[in-house]
Amino acid sequence: MCLSACGAAPEKESNSVRPVEAVKDLLLQLISLQKASGCWEMDNALAEVFGKTKKEVVKQTPTQVDKGVWATVLALIWLHGFKMDAQVEWQFVAMKAVTWIRNQKVVSLSESVRAGTGGGIVSKIISSPTGVPYSLSLTAHVSSPNTIIKVESRCLLESDVPQYRPYKRNSDRLVSVIMSGTAFVYDEEMTRYKLLWTDPACEIEVPERLTVSYEAVKSAGLEQRCEALSVRQATEEEILLVHSKEYLEAVKQTPYLSLEDLMTFTQQYGDVYFHPNIYHCAKLAIGATLQLVDSVMTGKVRNGMALVRPPGHHSQRSEASGFCVFNNVAIAAHYAKKHYNLNRVLIVDWDIHHGQGVQYSFEEDPSVLYFSWHRYEHQRFWPNLAESDYDSVGKGKGAGFNINVPWNKIGMTNSDYLSVFFHVLLPVAYEFDPELVLVCAGFDSGIGDPEGRMCATPEIFGHLTHLLMSLANGRLCFVLEGGYNLTSLAQSVCQTLQTLLGDPTSLLTGIGSPCHSALDSVHNVRAVHQKYWGCFKHTAESIVSDPSTKRCRVEDGEKKEEDKTEEKTEDMKWPEPLPRPAPPVHTVVVITTELHGSLPEGCQHLGEIAQTYIEEAEKLRKEHFEDMSHEKSLECLQSVVSVLGKIKNKEVRNGLVMVSDVCVSVSCAVQHALKSFCDRVLVVFVGDHVTVDISSGRVLLVQFCSKEPEGVTSHYHVPVCLRKGVRCRASVMQAVLGLLLPLAYEFNPGLVLEVLADSAGLEVSVWVQISSLLQGLAQGRTLTLLQGCDRDMVRATCASLSGSPAPSLSPLGLPLAEDVEAIESQRLRLQARWGLLLNTISGSRTESQDG
Repeated sequence: MCLSACGAAPEKESNSVRPVEAVKDLLLQLISLQKASGCWEMDNALAEVFGKTKKEVVKQTPTQVDKGVWATVLALIWLHGFKMDAQVEWQFVAMKAVTWIRNQKVVSLSESVRAGTGGGIVSKIISSPTGVPYSLSLTAHVSSPNTIIKVESRCLLESDVPQYRPYKRNSDRLVSVIMSGTAFVYDEEMTRYKLLWTDPACEIEVPERLTVSYEAVKSAGLEQRCEALSVRQATEEEILLVHSKEYLEAVKQTPYLSLEDLMTFTQQYGDVYFHPNIYHCAKLAIGATLQLVDSVMTGKVRNGMALVRPPGHHSQRSEASGFCVFNNVAIAAHYAKKHYNLNRVLIVDWDIHHGQGVQYSFEEDPSVLYFSWHRYEHQRFWPNLAESDYDSVGKGKGAGFNINVPWNKIGMTNSDYLSVFFHVLLPVAYEFDPELVLVCAGFDSGIGDPEGRMCATPEIFGHLTHLLMSLANGRLCFVLEGGYNLTSLAQSVCQTLQTLLGDPTSLLTGIGSPCHSALDSVHNVRAVHQKYWGCFKHTAESIVSDPSTKRCRVEDGEKKEEDKTEEKTEDMKWPEPLPRPAPPVHTVVVITTELHGSLPEGCQHLGEIAQTYIEEAEKLRKEHFEDMSHEKSLECLQSVVSVLGKIKNKEVRNGLVMVSDVCVSVSCAVQHALKSFCDRVLVVFVGDHVTVDISSGRVLLVQFCSKEPEGVTSHYHVPVCLRKGVRCRASVMQAVLGLLLPLAYEFNPGLVLEVLADSAGLEVSVWVQISSLLQGLAQGRTLTLLQGCDRDMVRATCASLSGSPAPSLSPLGLPLAEDVEAIESQRLRLQARWGLLLNTISGSRTESQDG
């Protein structure tokens, strides 16, 4: 992109000055284009470039839009950080911009323009000997010399463009616009404090929590695959984003206190200890967290994890608590909002203890959505707060933006955790549409932990991570909190980091109905938040059940009885997670010739089909499709068999085939997959006409359609018939999160077959979200079949399959009442067979699971 490149070939004089009116004319064309497409919001900062007010600019009469404007579009996206209503639209705008620039074959170009007092834009393209631009830098003075925005990028490839995401920047801040890779933050210095006296409540918080986790990451070869970030100390200004000046001054004195004075200082707080080096380590923990946020927000990396100590989510404005000195994640949220102009930050806290410090920091703030699940047991478990119950929803403008899911019994499993994600967190998160996701990654909610006493295996954290990666354009920051079983902690850290790196997820077995206690909490949370969130609004009216989290309150001094038959936590055994190797090729595609121009990184064309696959295809044709004789149909059959063969042999992770007859291709794919390498196939079909044999129980068909199929009674055929077909994105996502994903995880397929038979009305961004979420199943083994799809749909699907983050769906809007009724009807029909569909205690068949 460059303003100087807009329209015509480069002028001979490299520093010529373009008249102000000519520049304004090009920019006004952009505004006309922007207004027509509905992609961007006009803001006053952009209006200043025109020397006009916002009102004056949007009323301009459009002039003819030429290809040069696409370049200007890309410039203004980078320079002004527009808020996108439809993220995927600007991605393809950017693709066109890069294509146009590439075609200019500019050797070098530099031009200055003036647009009002003190304003100007300088841009430059540097080309390789072949004429393809490989670098781009921009510096913009919008309204005064003090407002400077600088952008640098690497090779301008179309495969990189879908990963770009702009943000406004303050003076002299360098911005990287390529978003890929995973950051890892660790510093041994944070292990250099420990408990110096006897305190049974604190003895489990040891330096080995960090060293064991780090050694596991290192020995698994994960550290070398990550972008290593240096650690810095937090400034006092950053600490004061959350904490009081008085508290900070008190903590600053701890390095100089005697052991006796440290003990006295500690006693004013609950379940925490101080050490002469803990203030230094606490500042490093914040600094490491903020380094991670900076790297993600500037696009240096897509996501990352910070192994820090001390943890932070219990710490309050003027109080240390629960091993926490400063609130790392709360400070990070305030920091991100301040420095990156964010309007929506999601904090997911899966630590087994309630992060009351985070809740108190944002309970009146609608710009931060805080979600926490935590062991509660009717207020008998630490921190023993009434505010940790499900009915604490936030205050004032923040009402509805605090979601507590209390665990009222121990022993929660993978199924319970998935149930909460599918029926509570994800529906709200998609409606909230965060720009950044921060995770309080406490692994004391994993199996074997003496604090949590839960039964969720390390593998589940990889899956929960994957489900979050489709939010916020993939911008995730994981910050370590608790975790006290060193084996479970290390395994869970590695599972999480592997998913962030893009490795195939582990297989999850034994997924089914959540327990009665978990359903009780899910039911109550959905009921109390019904008035705040559209995803719950049209569901059947829920009355909060006999408030389980309000009964069984324990009187002071009352002794809690334990189940004598319960297995001791330290004696629990579980299998070590299996390796998660990635095939050498991520995605192989079979597409039409006109789409061969460029593919995302990680995608390859299928190439010549091996004779073995040709013979297998012919055998399949003779057995099941004897009447098939059309040449194109035979070629499609061979391509499908070839791609499945490569998936079976672990040569590729997934594939895409453009087909001429989708019904025949689906049938071929299912038959061949079941016969050659997998026990179960999940078919996700978008279209009205499909014929798949589901009688064996080895095929689950979930069909998004505009016409209700007649006579469907099988639990293995799930027609999702929506009023506007697939045009209402909120309705589609409601069905995906509340029906498709629970069904898919319980079915546990060996292959996912996703099929788009008719893309009319289905937004590219919605399809990409579906595709991204489904890749957490079957270890990523996915075959996508497309029929009649346009270039943008094909390219976006390729990008999704090859690991690019899914675009935002904002604004999602509300699902249609009729659609919610149809979805709920299917859920009720199927929940007797598929227990993960349960989201209320009525109809539960799991009462016996509770002790």
